[in-house]
Amino acid sequence: MAREPRGHDWDGRAWLSDAALSRCSFDARAMWADMISLMMLSPQIGRLVGSDGTPWSDEDIVAAVRGDKPALRDALAEILRKGVASRDAANVVYCRRIVRREHEKRALRKRVGRSRFKHENAAAPSGDAACNGDVTPGGLGAFFDLFRRFVSSARSNSDFEVRMPRASRQRVVELQAPEASELQAGLIGSSAAKT
Repeated sequence: MAREPRGHDWDGRAWLSDAALSRCSFDARAMWADMISLMMLSPQIGRLVGSDGTPWSDEDIVAAVRGDKPALRDALAEILRKGVASRDAANVVYCRRIVRREHEKRALRKRVGRSRFKHENAAAPSGDAACNGDVTPGGLGAFFDLFRRFVSSARSNSDFEVRMPRASRQRVVELQAPEASELQAGLIGSSAAKT
């Protein structure tokens, strides 16, 4: 039980729609909820086993759930008798649903891992280069070039006037990008001439 607790989805619909569980007493349902939590912390998810893989005895299960021992023994017997929990050939008490989900998760991880390994080691087809190209061709420098062209065309247009508040001019002066010096000269020069 030295395993880190992992989150799992509590399936309320499965809990409420389980016919075998709905026939159980309140004590048995409460014990089953605790057993599910213990199974999620177990070294083998969904199975009540020790760290070395040995199955828990009925007394171990009753002690781990904590409560009135005779009532818990009866509740455990009821859970097993009504088919809520199962016991395998090695005498391990387990939850069929949790074991099935864990098996599906491991199969998915294995399948995804094989797929990733195959794609990482395969050479990219020649037509795929455009799909994996740079999203922003030119980067920030292209943006500043476009902005400078916009400002210069705005200055040449007599109907359009660039107005920049004093605070914005100070922020532009504080820019440290190499392209910023040209941008600063263009903006500050045009706004100083207009004010």
